[in-house]
Amino acid sequence: MIRKEIIMLIMPIEKEIESDHKIIGRFNPRQAVCGGIIVACVVVFYLMVNDLFWTLLCTMPFLAVFGMLGWYSKYGLDAEQLIFKKLKEKYYKNQQRNYRTRNRYFALLNREYARQREKR
Repeated sequence: MIRKEIIMLIMPIEKEIESDHKIIGRFNPRQAVCGGIIVACVVVFYLMVNDLFWTLLCTMPFLAVFGMLGWYSKYGLDAEQLIFKKLKEKYYKNQQRNYRTRNRYFALLNREYARQREKR
């Protein structure tokens, strides 16, 4: 049995550090705007109907949509970006992700893997 050893090179990779900027307490601008829209919808509808039960019942779709847009985030993507990504995957059948790096070692490594696959 032939033993294959892989020697790894370690090179620093540039990485951007992203942070959420808080504007009102612990809310970022996106959450503040969506929260403001939710509060405005509830207040306006309550002034029209004058009944808290019907106000909450009828504004529930607004609460759900703007709550999801303001607070839902997965894998660093916001809600609408996730929805568009899932639609692209469904209709275009594209589940491939493209990675970009400035690390030259990965390009060499990928070429070597491709060359080994061609040999097989």
